[in-house]
Order: sequence, then structure tokens, then C-alpha cells
Amino acid sequence: MDRILKSTAEAETASQAPPASVHRTRTLALSCAYKIPVGKWSPIPEMSSKVAGANATLGLTTPAAVDFPQVSQAWERRAVSGQLLLAAAGTPALGAPTGELPVELGRPGRTGRRAGQPCSAVAGAIAGITFSAKEIDISGWKGDVLAVAVSEKDMSKGSDSRFENPNLKNLDDQLAGLLSQISAEEGFRGKPEQSTLVRLHGFGLKRLSLVGIAPCNPSSVTAAYKAVGETVAAAAKAARASNAAVVLASKPSEELALYAASAIASGIVLGLYEDTRFKSESKKTFLKSVDIMGLGSGHELDEKLSYASNISSGVIFGRDLVNAPANVLTPVAAASSNPPYFIHLCYKPPGGIVRTKLAIVGKGLTFDSGGYNIKIGPGSSIELMKFDMSGSAAAFGAAKVIGHIKPPGVEVHFIVAACENMLSGTGVRPGDIVTASNGKTIEVNNTDNEGRLTLADALVYACNQGVEKVIDLATLTDATRVAYGPDIAGFFSSSDELAKEIVSASEVAGEKFWRMPLEKSYWGSMKSSVADMRNAGDRLGEAITAALFLKQVWNI
Repeated sequence: MDRILKSTAEAETASQAPPASVHRTRTLALSCAYKIPVGKWSPIPEMSSKVAGANATLGLTTPAAVDFPQVSQAWERRAVSGQLLLAAAGTPALGAPTGELPVELGRPGRTGRRAGQPCSAVAGAIAGITFSAKEIDISGWKGDVLAVAVSEKDMSKGSDSRFENPNLKNLDDQLAGLLSQISAEEGFRGKPEQSTLVRLHGFGLKRLSLVGIAPCNPSSVTAAYKAVGETVAAAAKAARASNAAVVLASKPSEELALYAASAIASGIVLGLYEDTRFKSESKKTFLKSVDIMGLGSGHELDEKLSYASNISSGVIFGRDLVNAPANVLTPVAAASSNPPYFIHLCYKPPGGIVRTKLAIVGKGLTFDSGGYNIKIGPGSSIELMKFDMSGSAAAFGAAKVIGHIKPPGVEVHFIVAACENMLSGTGVRPGDIVTASNGKTIEVNNTDNEGRLTLADALVYACNQGVEKVIDLATLTDATRVAYGPDIAGFFSSSDELAKEIVSASEVAGEKFWRMPLEKSYWGSMKSSVADMRNAGDRLGEAITAALFLKQVWNI
């Protein structure tokens, strides 16, 4: 590998935090890389055959011969294939009914479910919604919910007290002045995050929703219109609508229209998401079709809507994995009765022409008790620690998306070291010294800083695939969320070029990323007198020292 672009960061949660039982991962993270010789292992034969059939639907493969690293003392040496995606092969999103969990993913005797009751690791709850881009007059649409996205400028009226915007003027005429009346009574001015939903009679529309939208530019269009889609989803759920339409009072530029349509579709799909797998009575999604009007039509727009659907399916897949409790998405580790899994999936482009190779590595702590440094006391949130595998969920969500959209010229490796951080007589103790797969020795002075240890073998292994860039997705510490809150992801990178790519991608996706410093002077608190390094430093600046740990392990 002539050149490795390196970086590290943490995944954070979405805004408007959901109830404690539901987690919505939103942002990504990056990590560092180093190329180390490793031993050659073979996958378990029976698992390889199972996975090959499941992943064929996605265009992913489990390598026939896998180079697995010589793992550290914290890991049982076990070659594993990517059976986590087995669950995806049976979801409605891929055209098949949800079935019983594979035995490797869920052991019915441990879930608390009635014997024989099916329970999938992936909900696949949002499927079968048809999006259509149409060029019809706003007054000609009939159906359950018509959502009109308007800005403050659109709501302005002339000297005759009528809307100056032609679309709103026509709709108000069709509704015999009700639009003006509704906006006045509800105090609706078209401000961002303002919305209203009213029932209508005798106009061919069952309900009308007015949705405020912020002024848009190329860097904010995705976030603005995704918010519109989420509001429309809420209106559709409230109305139990089977069909809906979204119209923009003012059409954006042709360039922004494609992004707007895609963002609206994504917002609707993700806004409808509810994880009801573990409730005795599941809610039914009624919405089947959505017309998007006022943004044009044609093949290019249809492709953009299809792309948005694929992206959303990957996000939902990731959410399903995150939300599954640890006794269903079976945890694994040394202190657990379940063996650890090292998972490697690979996407190869159609035609076999590879111009660049990437690796996406996800942290896979399916439950984090803290080990002997157990999480205790108010604010420890130990009951939420099933979320510590959010990085791996995001990695598998990305795998699902890439398997669907099949980008040309790029080979992508998805790698997860899945484990559980528990405490028992076989668990790692404070003061133990473990050896990473590249020979680096680490004094474990805090068993609750386990994530960076599990990432060690995964990142070393990733680099041995000959990749040019490694992206590490991880809930590595809580320090970034404390500093930036739930809406902004901090990330670290020793490559300015890769950092710019990440920031640019986040703007297109409507996410918020902030690059953090790799302050070398902070490394002093990570030095050990008995090993090459410690796995925990001072409480102050711990997000930075976590990144420095990953950087130091591979001498980059």
C-alpha cells in the first residue's frame, strides 16, 4: 500500500432523542490504519455456505479464504463470516418475508419470547412505498394528505389580501379561501419547523398540511427538505393515510430540485420508522404511495428517488441492529458464554474493474457493562449499552446500501470485531497486559475502555486488504457528545485530504461534522511503565487520547 489515508472519530445520536428503548444513529466516524503481516485462517465451512446465499442478493461476498489476524489475548481465535447480514436477506425490503432468526443471531431460549414465536433482528418496517415525481397542477391532486411546503416569503400577500405566490393563490381559490383562514387561525407563517394539519370536507382532499421550510442553498438543501419529509411522515401517520402528495410552493433551481426530491423521500421513509418487533401488537404502516410535485419529472429524478430509497433502507437496517436488545442480537466475548465473531464482507464492483479500495470498520460491542470497571451510579446508562454496537450497525447499513446501488470502480470491505464487555472469572482484569495483532503491548488500566482494544485487530486486518482509506465508525467515548451535543459528530483525521472529503460528504447528506485536533502532547497520560501504552488516560481530553491511542498503535 503506497499510501494510506488515516482518520478516526465517533458516532453520535440524532437530534430529538427518541425514548430510551429506541436509538437512531445518525452520524459517522473515521479511524486510522496500518499494514501488518497476519496469519492465514479459513472461515467456518457451514457458515460460509449460508452467507454466500444470503449475500448474493446484496451483491456482497464472504471471502472464500480469509486472512484473519493473530488476535490479542482478549479474543478467542475463531474465523467467522458475515452472518449478521443473513437477517437482511429475509426482510421485506429485499422482497422476502421476515422469518425466524438464524441460530447464530438469536437463541430463542434466552429472549423471553414464547416458544416458536418469530422475532427478526431486522424489522424491515418501511417497505412498499412508491414515490412518483409528477408535474400536475396543485389543484388537480386528490387523496388523503396534501402537504404544501412554504417559506415565509411564499406566505406574503398583496394589497388585495391574496397570496402573491401563484400556487398558493390557486390552492386558496380551490379551497374557497380556507388556506388563508387556516394560516391566520393557526398562526402559520411558513417559518422553519412550523406545521399544521387540518381536516377538509368536500374538496377531494381529506387533510391539508402546511409545512414551513427554511431558505435553501446548496449546503443546506438536504437538511431543509429532509425535515419537510419527516413532517409529512408525521402527518401521514396521524391521518393513517394510504397516499400523500408533497408540493413546493416555490420550485428551487433545477440543480437543487434533484437533491430536494431525494431528501423529501428520505425524510418520509425515515420519519415513518418505528421498531415494534418486540411489542405484542405491532403498528401497521398505511402509507403506500407518495407523489412529489413541483420539482419536475423524468428519468433522472426517478433515479434520484430510487437512490434515496436504497440509502434509507440501509439506515433502517442499521437502526434495527442498534435497537435489537443484546439477548436477541447475541453478544459475544471472553467473559460471555458466547464466542466472539470476526466478520468480513466484501463488495466488488460489476465487471471486476477496481480503481480504489476502501474499508469500513465498525465497533461491535453488542453490550458494554464496563467489565470490572463496571458502569454504576446515576448517569452510567448501563441499560442503554446495547447501543455500543452502533458503529457496526452503520457499517452493515452501508454494506446494504452499497450492495443495492452497486457503485463502479470501488471495492469496499466491511469489517467488524463483534464482542461483549462483561465481567466474570474469564474476563480481562484491570492491570492485565494484552498484545495487539501487530505486537504492541497494552496495559488495561480501565476495562471500560474496551472499544479501542477490539478495534485494534479489525483495523490491522483492514489494512492488510490493500485498502487506500479506512473509515472507522465507533461510539468510542462519550466525550464528543458532551462537547457537541446530539446533533454534531466530532471526527479526527491525520489526512487533510480525507477530512475535506468527509466534511463535503456530510454537507451533501445534511449532517454536521466537526474535525477535532490530534494534540500530541496529550499522549503523555497514555504512557505505561510496564507496557507500550495504557488503554486509558486522563479524564480531560479523553476523546483526543482515544484517537491518539488508535494512531499510536499503528505508528501513523
